[in-house]
Amino acid sequence: HERIKLRTLLGEKEHAKQERHRFRQMVQGEPETFLELACCYENVGLWSDAIEVLTQSDAEQHAVTQYHLGYAHAQNGKTKRAKRHYKKATTIRADYEFPYRPETLDALLRALEHSPTDAQAHMLLGHLLYDHQPKRAIRHWQATIKHDPKYALAYRNLGFALGKQGDFAQAATYYEKALQLNPTNARLITELDITLEKSNAPLEKRLALMHAHKEVVI
Repeated sequence: HERIKLRTLLGEKEHAKQERHRFRQMVQGEPETFLELACCYENVGLWSDAIEVLTQSDAEQHAVTQYHLGYAHAQNGKTKRAKRHYKKATTIRADYEFPYRPETLDALLRALEHSPTDAQAHMLLGHLLYDHQPKRAIRHWQATIKHDPKYALAYRNLGFALGKQGDFAQAATYYEKALQLNPTNARLITELDITLEKSNAPLEKRLALMHAHKEVVI
């Protein structure tokens, strides 16, 4: 990336284009690779460089990248641009994005300062925090379903987290809601059945669950 900057500063547009192409080939458009480099720039306050890196990634369908772009523009004083990226992030279902960087924590918290009702930001914060701060993660997932009552994965995560705490009855309630929203998800059926067993639910209830979703489980 520094080669791209150098070629650009020297006015060597064609060489800069070639370096940019080589850079994209090297990282293969993987958003996490771009994020890793962008975070290095963020950590030293080079927000414009972070933005330049992130805009080269395949960011259109990657929510965490959009939040980082919003954060970087906000830090650069570009509020309108930041808002556009925050808004874009909310349109991307990030069920399989699992952020882990401390820089992403800052980006998501900044997004919530802009819009406290951003269910997506709450969801991703739950993912980021759960391993080390499960109670805080649970609060963010509860905020997710408050602001987006149809977010099935948030209910599933709450069921999983509360089950780990031994509250199997409440966990089952969340799993049931998740399954109501996503009735063809075999994983939800399995996890709900295990939770019902641990809560000492009647066998008839577990059999009724399997019968109601026999086309999925058989």
